[in-house]
Order: sequence, then structure tokens, then C-alpha cells
Amino acid sequence: MHALGERYSGHYRPRGATKPLPRVDFWSIWNEPNYGPYLAPQGIDKGTVEVGSRLYRGLLDAAWSSLAATGHTPATDTILFGETAPRASGPAPGNFNGTLPLRFIRALYCLDGSFKPLRGGAATERGCPATAAGSARFAADNPALFDASGFADHPYPDAEPPTYVTPPPLGTDYADFAALGYLESTLDRAAAAYGRHPRFPIYSTEFGYWTNPPNASALPPVTAAAYLNESEYLSWRNPRIASYDQYQLTDPPPGDGSVFDSGLEFADGQPKPFVYDAYRMPLWLPVTHATSATKRLVVWGCVRPAPVVAQRTHRPQQVAVQFAAAAAAGRAGSFRTLATLTIDTAAGCYFETSERFPGTGTVRLAWRDGGQTFYSRPQTITL
Repeated sequence: MHALGERYSGHYRPRGATKPLPRVDFWSIWNEPNYGPYLAPQGIDKGTVEVGSRLYRGLLDAAWSSLAATGHTPATDTILFGETAPRASGPAPGNFNGTLPLRFIRALYCLDGSFKPLRGGAATERGCPATAAGSARFAADNPALFDASGFADHPYPDAEPPTYVTPPPLGTDYADFAALGYLESTLDRAAAAYGRHPRFPIYSTEFGYWTNPPNASALPPVTAAAYLNESEYLSWRNPRIASYDQYQLTDPPPGDGSVFDSGLEFADGQPKPFVYDAYRMPLWLPVTHATSATKRLVVWGCVRPAPVVAQRTHRPQQVAVQFAAAAAAGRAGSFRTLATLTIDTAAGCYFETSERFPGTGTVRLAWRDGGQTFYSRPQTITL
């Protein structure tokens, strides 16, 4: 980490180069440290003692001090920790099993299940201070846990909708999408146990849905696309969520042993039906049934390429909200534009509007660039 921090400080010039390498100012430390195949052992004594948290605490402290020594601090850079896997296969971590992410965080902060600092042997075997005096120094001795820019998480919901909450007892220690409130509370209570209140923003740094095809046990693309858009909408609404990340972009090659088929494209580079469009232009109507009195519905969306295109062309970017009546479904030219909105590309790609619809039918977004029109996935409404 010291070598990386120095190399990407903005001052390092490799031998033979005429200018320094660019500075890197965004860091996230480790990948899924609560996942046994990446960091082991996770637990000892039949899973009663968390060891992965102790190992990660040491790695995190070393990375933090190395970055600071090379000029990378939260004052100048974004430095994240965590990168937690969203769940574990059971309550007890073993050598190569996973630790439930919120249990992992409590042990990382040297806290018991009630968010009280560990004492005596329970503390010692987890590499934690065993006395009140030691706990008083914990924040100063582990600054990354209190001064980082944010916490990174991989909130994959597997094949469930983003609102699906896994029942207790396991679900209350998950950090998948529907459990992000538990994650926020756990981080807040962990820091508060030491008199600190950073209220870390949550960075979603891996997210996606596997699809069938090619994975026979996964979701149809049309369902995965809808879940992706709902997830992004809910992320946009949550002020604690600082980022949204799609993983992967392209499925792994067939026969390589991976079934992580969460790409926007198949392995051959062909766009996945619905999924690719859902990422390029997300569309979500949080309520799809309007009353006959108002016939108004909230339409949320994004034209993801719009800020880049606006910068390139110096032209305002507009998106059309289009509607096709149910009786005209599938008929050529059935969609008509109900509203045209200008996107505030200086603020990003997102917009939210309330529109009046004439009846039951289908809504989509349309955006034009370079003589070609692109569409979102369709969403059905009823009146």
C-alpha cells in the first residue's frame, strides 16, 4: 500500500517517462473480507470467535497509515473500508465460510451483540482491548474505523426483489439491499460506542442480477431489468447511499467455471434484452396504478450517457416520456410523447417528474443522440 500510494501520488515519474503518473484519489481497502475464500480463517472454536475481523482490522490499519504516509488522507482523497459481502451461508463462520456482515462489523469494532466493548478473554481472543482504558484508546488506535470517507458494501439481493427482507435471525445481520438500514444502524451504533458519530455514507460498489440465459437458475432478463431499475431508484432516494455500481458489464466466457452472469451483455458482447436498456436509461414508476380523478403518476429515470454527450456536443439533453395505450400494444407507432424534459446534466443523469396519463398502457423513455433514438425498458401502468 505504501508503494501504491507513492506511485500514484501525482509526483512519481517512472524511469524514462517525461511526466509523473496521474494521481489516484479514490481508494477502497480489501474485497469482501468477511468471505472465507478471500480472508481466512474467518472463525475459530466452532465459529464462536470471529478471526476474520481481527485480521482485517490489522490490514486496514496498515493500509490507512501507508496511504497517509504517502499523502493520501480523507482531506484530499476518498478512502473507503468494508467492501463486505452481503450475507453468509450460516450463522457460524469457519475457516473458509463467511461471517455475517453485521456480526463481522461488531467484531471489527470490538463490540458484543449489544454494542458494548468486549472485555477480558472475549476481547483478547479477538485482538481487542480487554480493559476500559484500552477501549478509551480504540478510536485513536484505529482511525480508519472512524475517519474514513465511507463504508463500501456489495448489497446483492441474489434473485430477490430489492425490497425483500430475509427473516431473522440471519436477515438482521445481512447487508444486502433490503438490509441497508440495518447496516447504517450498525455502523452508527458501533462508532457511537466510542463517542464518535461519523454517519458514514454507504458506497454500493458491486451490484447486479444474474440472468437466464445463460444461467438456468437465474432470473429472466425482463425481471432482472425491472429489479435493477427499482434498486437504482431506491438508492437515489436514500441520502446515505453515495454510489450505484453495476457488476459485471459482460458475462464471463462459457466454460470458465464462473456462473457470475450478471452482465449487461452476454459473453459474446451482445446486449441482453431489457437489461442493457435498463442500465442505459433506467425507468421506474414507484406507483403504477393511478386514481381516475388525477391520472397522475411519478416517473423517475436517468439517461446515463447524457452528461458525457452534453459535454461533447455542448447541447442540452432532452428525454421524452412516451405512452402507448393498452389497446394499441405492439402496433407500430403506438407510442406518443406526453412530455419532453431537459436533463440537468451538471447534476448528473437523473430526473423525476409527475405526469398525467390517459389510461391503462405502457410507459417508456426515449432519448436521441447522433441521429439515433434509444429507448428504456417499458413499464406497464393501469388506470
